[in-house]
Amino acid sequence: ASLADVSACVVRVPCEVLKQRMQAICPEVGGLTFRQTVARVSQEGVMGFFAGFGATAMREVPFALIQMPLFEELKHRHPWAERARECGDTGQLGLIGMQAGCLAGSFAGVATTPLDVAKTRII
Repeated sequence: ASLADVSACVVRVPCEVLKQRMQAICPEVGGLTFRQTVARVSQEGVMGFFAGFGATAMREVPFALIQMPLFEELKHRHPWAERARECGDTGQLGLIGMQAGCLAGSFAGVATTPLDVAKTRII
């Protein structure tokens, strides 16, 4: 799973770089257009699009290591889980999954916020 998260960063990081640079550069005039931002980042070479790759990967891996096991445990321990599994109630199982995902993602997000701040400052 960690390898998959790091591999996904190959696509995610350039998108993050462009998004953050569009928001951060010239905010007083509404920021830059997508084309202007791509042109500016292109001046830094290909590596400009991957600024902060290591920091992003270092945030993604702990996030996944916290979120996924917690998600599975919360789904398993949910008070409605046993009954929903016995009845085969897919609607209720979906609701349980949404609730568990919300809690697990929220907790993982809070726990990895310092890493996200570091990543944002690097990009």
